[in-house]
Amino acid sequence: MVKTLSNPFTRKQRAAIEAFRGTQLIRQLVDEAVNQPAVVLEYLDEDLLSFSSKRKLERSEVKAIGKKVLQAIYFMHEADYVHTGTFNDN
Repeated sequence: MVKTLSNPFTRKQRAAIEAFRGTQLIRQLVDEAVNQPAVVLEYLDEDLLSFSSKRKLERSEVKAIGKKVLQAIYFMHEADYVHTGTFNDN
């Protein structure tokens, strides 16, 4: 996933992503383009919505996914970050 850093908001996102480098709960920064500021984030084969539309998730899977999401949000809050855009693809 490539995100351009054309405005202050996305530059702040880049700083937050860098702050969580090495954390398994957060999508990782893979590379950066310097000429046109952009970041390349870890590729995920699909998002949860498209994955769950292929088959019904078991209760244990829903609980495990929910736990990981809440752990990631907690981890970010402990580092004084707030995730304001929780969407299907992130």
